Amino acid sequence: AESLGLTQDICLKRVALSTNEFFATMQSSHGDWNCGNDPDLAGTNDIWGCSQHTLGDNACGPLTSGIGDGDWNGWHIDTTQADWSLREADLYTLVDSTNGGVLCCVDVSAVALDVDANAESVAQPGTSDAYDQSLTACKTVAAHFRNTCDSGIPAASVDSMKHETYVCEDWSRPNCIEGGTKKGSTCSWDRKLCVTCREDNGVTKIRVQTNNLPDHCVMSHAIKSQNFDYEVVFNQKRVYDTPEQFLKTQHHLNNAVCPIRKKWDTKSLQLIEHGDRESANAVGFAINGVAFQLANRIREDPVYPMTKDNEQPLDICLGHQQRSSDSGMYHYHDISPCLNTNFLADKSMTECFRNSDCDSDKVSWKLSGFNQFKYKMIIGIGKDGHVIYGPYDESGELWKAVDVDACNGVWTEDLQDFFYVSTQWHPYVVGCQGP
Repeated sequence: AESLGLTQDICLKRVALSTNEFFATMQSSHGDWNCGNDPDLAGTNDIWGCSQHTLGDNACGPLTSGIGDGDWNGWHIDTTQADWSLREADLYTLVDSTNGGVLCCVDVSAVALDVDANAESVAQPGTSDAYDQSLTACKTVAAHFRNTCDSGIPAASVDSMKHETYVCEDWSRPNCIEGGTKKGSTCSWDRKLCVTCREDNGVTKIRVQTNNLPDHCVMSHAIKSQNFDYEVVFNQKRVYDTPEQFLKTQHHLNNAVCPIRKKWDTKSLQLIEHGDRESANAVGFAINGVAFQLANRIREDPVYPMTKDNEQPLDICLGHQQRSSDSGMYHYHDISPCLNTNFLADKSMTECFRNSDCDSDKVSWKLSGFNQFKYKMIIGIGKDGHVIYGPYDESGELWKAVDVDACNGVWTEDLQDFFYVSTQWHPYVVGCQGP
């Protein structure tokens, strides 16, 4: 692809849009680089746009001046295309310093930028050594979440938040979830998620507001909408070789990793729960707003419980609703392959033990959802405000046991940033407050 001058006025300003990300990139001379090779369109438009959206209609198209804040046209990333190559590691994000809205993301290897002086550059997600503690870094992380709220603006409450309706087309149960709508073989519900950032006396804080309903089908009709709302210091600066916890014995390790409710240093983290009590049982939240809960009430590995009869079956997204209370809190017990919005396209929702591939090898099953994402990909945020990455590192290799600490935390090579990663073994994502 040739180098092309890209000016700010042709970037779509993501301010009041119910969408996750917007990308603008070069069109290859051999076809539309990111949206599939269409020979009829090759060379006709140099700039193409794609964005991740929850409407379910895969579409990409040329970036034109006729698209405004109120006219989105449903563009989003089409990850089904075999030649999809634009990913986190190739992006350079421009953030409007006035309102925090993402202006555009472009492939800097192919495009020469000519942007407004008011836009400030942000380190490339996934390729930088670290996210710092700045408001800009926080907003960059928040933009990875599938928010339904106005960009950068916290909702007054989860109940009053803007929503997106998800329709599960494969619903075989007689009843829909509580508050959902059953129509024929479908069950629909309104999901809500708002991840925002602010500065408080020089400290950057990230806030997560979610009703915890997923953007994919589930097996159980017993799940219910939640009121989860918490704020915490974003990516609190840690010092290498100065651990948060000293886990010197198996007893210490068990007490840190095995309980459902972790012992967070709420004072230091400035962790405040504004929502329901059940939120305290989450160790973090995925980019779709669903809670991670990586232990069970009998302090066993919930994916491979020693006492099988004491753990209700997981669905093929490796989630289920809370068993120990009537809250109906859906949660993941592992990294979910369903974070890939196309994972269920050729599958019928059922329990994991009823699907031979899931039941026989849960590790391969969950990793199959990340086959197209073998890079350092943000999949969520820990309850302590540190970023959670997927199962692959920046080299496209799976994280190894020697890479992580007892809490599943990792340091950057320069030892300046601490984050959590997804592993093939328990605790799978976040085991305790690290490092």
